[in-house]
Amino acid sequence: MRQIILVIAVTLIIGLAVQPLSAQIIRLGGEIELPVAEGWELLGDTSSYPFLLMSVGKESEMLVFKSTIELDGSIDNQASLKASVDRVIDSVILTLPESKLLTSSGYNEGDNVRFVLEFTSQDLAADEVVRHRMMGVLYRLSDGDQYLFTLWGRAGFEDYPHFAEALAGMQQDFRFIGDHSNEVFMAPRNRMLTFGLPILLIIAIYFLTRYRQFQKGKLAATKPSSWQCSCGTENRERDTVCHLCGQGRPVSRVK
Repeated sequence: MRQIILVIAVTLIIGLAVQPLSAQIIRLGGEIELPVAEGWELLGDTSSYPFLLMSVGKESEMLVFKSTIELDGSIDNQASLKASVDRVIDSVILTLPESKLLTSSGYNEGDNVRFVLEFTSQDLAADEVVRHRMMGVLYRLSDGDQYLFTLWGRAGFEDYPHFAEALAGMQQDFRFIGDHSNEVFMAPRNRMLTFGLPILLIIAIYFLTRYRQFQKGKLAATKPSSWQCSCGTENRERDTVCHLCGQGRPVSRVK
């Protein structure tokens, strides 16, 4: 059986020196522990997902999601997880505006399996390139269901080197402290091996939708002069056509 997601060496491009990570461990949702790096803060309460952590200057942020994969649709082996991650890359990540996959890696920590995707995309509303670091952490519960935690960090491309170490450190030291099995994978029982392949894709689309809703709300609060195309894309006030689909701005809204 192939090893889970062929490990690719991850190179973090850091332009300026970064101070050593100093973090405070916090408990969220009564079931996970997460370090909050120095210079970061948790926004909102500590009881309900998704959780949002943001750098004090608001240049970088990380969202923490949780989803349950029931036993009948669980990911049972390394090959099916790799196939699911590959589909996420092709069907979600690479559909973002001007997206580019930088690294893809995965590893098994015994009681959990992790994969890391680093990529860039264009934030059309803010008119800047954004660098993302997304980690997925998969645990199996004692009843056979699985929890997938997704930690999605991002920052503007120019700012990212300042936050790369903090994002990687917070994601790496994430832990689920609830009752769970020592093994993530288990042999499938009387069902097709490929049954679980679409699950991660569905979850990723959900994450992406929630993330875009979050970004849309934040943009509306900070840039009230922007306009939205009928395709759902936010555009700058001075734009006369949509950056994504090319449709013209509604005449009734042009000043």
